[in-house]
Amino acid sequence: MQRFPVRDAILFTLLVGIAVASRLLPHAPNFTALMAVGLLAAVLFSSRVLAAAVPLSAMVISDAFIGGYDARLMLAVYGAMLLPLLLSPIVRAKSTFAGSRLLRVGAASIVCSILFFTITNGAVWAFGSMYESSGAGLLACFGAAIPFFKYQLAGDLSYGLALFGVAAALPRLLPAAASQSTPEAVAAAA
Repeated sequence: MQRFPVRDAILFTLLVGIAVASRLLPHAPNFTALMAVGLLAAVLFSSRVLAAAVPLSAMVISDAFIGGYDARLMLAVYGAMLLPLLLSPIVRAKSTFAGSRLLRVGAASIVCSILFFTITNGAVWAFGSMYESSGAGLLACFGAAIPFFKYQLAGDLSYGLALFGVAAALPRLLPAAASQSTPEAVAAAA
């Protein structure tokens, strides 16, 4: 039986808490920490299952308060929450350029936003009744969602850069935390 380290339990709880709070507290539409938390979890945790459980747990908990919607659309949204797992290698890549980690977090955040927008709005068009099942209906669906995309992008970028910045700075600010962290996790977040 594999042991669940206390450090991972604390990180898991903290990341899920941040994501849940960002959905439940007043915010602009789609301006949440979900993708950023998912991306940070995918970089910090060596277990892909644990990393995937962070945004999915946050969705389940917050949806318990917010309420559900069409199961097919929920499946698309929950599936899109796993995008950071696919993009984490971009952030993990090694580079000698000092600001490259920041650029890679920004790039991964932008790609997550675009893919989430495409997947979820495609699902709204495919499974909903608001738009006709035609090319014009698809364009109308995507057009109606553009105002929400700017908030998604702003949330993914700002939360992503802030969370990765804190993760990089924390070991430097709290030397005791650095001594308990694995070198791989600290290097990955920096």
